[in-house]
Amino acid sequence: MPKIKVLSGGGFPEREVNSQTVGSLRDELDMAAGSSVAVNGTNVTDDYQLSDGDIVAAVTSNKTGGYWDAVRKVHKTRAYLDAIISAMAKQTLIDTLQDGESPVSIN
Repeated sequence: MPKIKVLSGGGFPEREVNSQTVGSLRDELDMAAGSSVAVNGTNVTDDYQLSDGDIVAAVTSNKTGGYWDAVRKVHKTRAYLDAIISAMAKQTLIDTLQDGESPVSIN
């Protein structure tokens, strides 16, 4: 019996389930037959084999957003900010070198 984390009430509490596949998990947890199920952020079919530690989220209608969308947005924002910080650091180094200063002070 795998221990998985199932989206419930805005969080992912860990629970032990009897199901070995997503299809049998639908029956065990009374998920709607038309809902799409994502495991670890990837949409999967009913024959997907569940393993310990899987994170499962089911969407019952054409909703956008949610946990995985937030994760993608955070990742995209972090990459954007890293690029800005890198560019600013590079420009600071160029300005320091153009002023004839040493970028590293040794005391």
